[in-house]
Amino acid sequence: MRTFEFTVEGPPVSQQTRRRQRLKVWKQQVRQAAEIGWSDGSPPLTGLLALQVIYFYQNHELDIDNIVKPIQDALIGLIYDDDVQITDIFICKRQLDKTFKIRNPSLVLEQELSKNQEFLYISISQYPKQKVLELWTV
Repeated sequence: MRTFEFTVEGPPVSQQTRRRQRLKVWKQQVRQAAEIGWSDGSPPLTGLLALQVIYFYQNHELDIDNIVKPIQDALIGLIYDDDVQITDIFICKRQLDKTFKIRNPSLVLEQELSKNQEFLYISISQYPKQKVLELWTV
């Protein structure tokens, strides 16, 4: 399976927000952005999956641990049947006006970066190495 990737413009909404209507609208926005790229009518993915979320921000720095769950929930029934399929999550944030390098960026990511506006990059892929656990080294 190829990696499925898409972007969502603007700052994300935290799972912890007190404004529940805002969270509902955010989930719909995530789903609509995913539907554009998933428009070929493919059924949801099966098997174990990895999720990657990168938040490129300007002024709306958020705790990244609170933005994953609404994204996962928004994709249920479209990209995968249940978020229990996600075994690995990579999430990070990068400030747009800072210097950083991206190795081998996709066309989707390059196009969104060229706008120089806040967005989330989201990718989902099957995770083939369930028997190998790679730890980060500093």
